[in-house]
Formats: sequence, C-alpha cells, structure tokens
Amino acid sequence: MDPHQHLAILVGGGPAPGINSVIASATIRAVLEGVEVIGIRDGFEWIMKGDISHVTPLTNQEVSRLHFRGGSHIGISRANPTKDPKHLENAVESLLRLNVSRLVTIGGDDTAYSAMRLEQTAAGACRSSMCPRRSTTTSTCQPTSTRSDSRLHATMAWRSSRT
Repeated sequence: MDPHQHLAILVGGGPAPGINSVIASATIRAVLEGVEVIGIRDGFEWIMKGDISHVTPLTNQEVSRLHFRGGSHIGISRANPTKDPKHLENAVESLLRLNVSRLVTIGGDDTAYSAMRLEQTAAGACRSSMCPRRSTTTSTCQPTSTRSDSRLHATMAWRSSRT
C-alpha cells in the first residue's frame, strides 16, 4: 500500500455491541502493517456532503483499551449516501481527497450496501479534478446487526480495481 494512502474506518446504522472492538482490531492490525488509519466521524454523514473535516487519526495507543468502552469511539449515523447519486459521488470524492485506499465500514445491511455502491461508483471514470489518479481500493463491511433475521453472518469484502 502506498504510504501516503490511508485506511479509513466508519460506523453506519445504529448502536450495536462490539463496535469499538472492531475499530480497535482493524486499527491495530493496519498500524502493525505500516498503514495510517483515520476514523471518519458520524458515518457517512459528512463525507456524503463533501465535508472531510470530521476525521481523526487512529493510533494503537488511542485504541488499545477501546474495547472497555461502550458506544462508538468515532460516532455513528444512519446517513445513507445511496439515496442520492450526488451524495454517493461526494462520498467517493471525499475518500479520494483523504487519500483513502481502503475503507472498513461497520454496520448492518444499509451500511454494507452503501459500501458496495461506493466501490462500484469509485470503479468508474473519475470525473472530479480532485481525483486525477485511480488506484486499487478495497472496502470491507463488518456487520454488527443484532437482529436474528440478518442475512449478514460473515465479513463481506468487495474489491474493485480502478485502472
């Protein structure tokens, strides 16, 4: 992975047990691999509006004891970028402006679907002057749904290559 690119983590949907544990685990693993990690605050809420100021660097020191705390260290939001094509494009452009090459989303069905649509949209031609390059991106969704009817029983990953 290019050292100037980041892994980003965001939480969509509502509260669920284990969110902070997933944030900590993903961060620790990435940092051990030499990857910089950023947390995107409040799910898709800000990036789908093109606002990239609501991010925070995540370090091993910051997340090492996170599993003892409830809630979500980086906040949650039910904002869904797939409801409006402009929001979806804004989210992709925001991630590119943040130099995100890998995205971990934590949430349920809507969050997984949003991650998949982001991946598909990012794979197309880049129309913004903010993103002249294309790179390999990976999006992983960690389901946190506690509903018994959830169809998400395992981690899902989508990959696309933007060449």
